[in-house]
Amino acid sequence: MTRMHVELHPKQVWGLIGIDGDSADAVLRMVSTVDSHPMPNVIIENPVNGHAHAGFGITTPINVTNYGSRRAVRYALSIEEALRRAVGGDPSYPGRLIKNPFHSRWITHILHDKTSTLTQFGAILTAAGHMPGRGWHNQRRRAPVGYSRNETLFHMVRRFAYREMRHHWGDTEGYRAAVAKHVAILNADFPIPLGGNELGHISQSISDWTINYSRMWNDGTAAYDAAFSAIQAARGRKGSGRNGGLARGAAQAELAQPFREALIRAARS
Repeated sequence: MTRMHVELHPKQVWGLIGIDGDSADAVLRMVSTVDSHPMPNVIIENPVNGHAHAGFGITTPINVTNYGSRRAVRYALSIEEALRRAVGGDPSYPGRLIKNPFHSRWITHILHDKTSTLTQFGAILTAAGHMPGRGWHNQRRRAPVGYSRNETLFHMVRRFAYREMRHHWGDTEGYRAAVAKHVAILNADFPIPLGGNELGHISQSISDWTINYSRMWNDGTAAYDAAFSAIQAARGRKGSGRNGGLARGAAQAELAQPFREALIRAARS
């Protein structure tokens, strides 16, 4: 309760959309909602410069772990961007911390306790013309901010991690260090890099999953080599000509079958 900033919501569940207004009239923009955007549940204002954080409650919190719906997360990110545009919020705000509404340094305006579904948010923001276009997510990946940096970094590094494991069989610490290094390298390319704590969570999540659950890691080099050879052979049989290749679905099945058979043989040997 003594901290000036606190987490907006747990890392696993997204239940409150936060917007950062860094203009002197931020509160006025946030409460001017006629035909523009939903009214925020809470506004926490810095009385010195007028900057403020706004929180919008989501009726059904979103699971942002690997077990959640990626479609729901993508739609929520679009809602977050639309709300930011509606109030002229800071595009670089990562959405992890918010001003502590109980701290004496801030002025807290609690406006209402009603929540909205993503569909309700979308209807208002679409009618007002604030919802980003279809290609917005691709543009966000090229210059990611906020949650998109975490998602982009995670997916880039996990692909690297699958390939990197062949250099670290039985060497968990070396593997973890390699993944952490790659996370740091890619993070440096962002216009606004993530902080050290977030980098640690990403690299640990990828390393832990590979070491604890990956069949390839647990079966070792024999399974990896057998699977790689089987995949290469299947690709060779598929061919590369326009008319000589298999249909997409059949080709994927042909690539997957020898991979599974190689893993089974390696596990039995």
